[in-house]
Amino acid sequence: PFAPAIGDSLLVVGPVRSGKTTTMATIAQALRRSRPETSLVYVGEGRSALRDAVAWDMVIVADDNVDLRLIEVADGLKGSEGPASQALFVERIDVLAAGLADQPLTELINAHLRRGFPVVADADAGALRIGGSFRWDNAEGFARLLERGFPVRAAYAADSIVLASP
Repeated sequence: PFAPAIGDSLLVVGPVRSGKTTTMATIAQALRRSRPETSLVYVGEGRSALRDAVAWDMVIVADDNVDLRLIEVADGLKGSEGPASQALFVERIDVLAAGLADQPLTELINAHLRRGFPVVADADAGALRIGGSFRWDNAEGFARLLERGFPVRAAYAADSIVLASP
């Protein structure tokens, strides 16, 4: 059985109908089975197969109050009174980050990352605007391409490359 490590963050990318929703639901359900104490939080646009596929502990949909709700959850992670473990699932992060919820969503993601809580998000591959070419086995070239197209910085080690937000 699949069990994601707490603290891992994932971006699930693919074209429409490529299995992004199924992948995210599988990860959420595996996390629920392997770590039942972890609170699962869904953030998305509204009606969704992912929203319906998992028994979420908290659901935040893009509506008039989305900014306030995102800030409220992020603030709840700042103190020692916050949850012992929480996983954030953001559906269509490419759409949400381009809208009014950009700053509060960024704050919520950063609050999760600071606590070592996992963040799992998906984006439509067509929304990603990067271009370049490199050999399939050139991970360093791919990391440099991501650095040029996204707000990430790569840390290079002998056997790994870690991408992080600045």
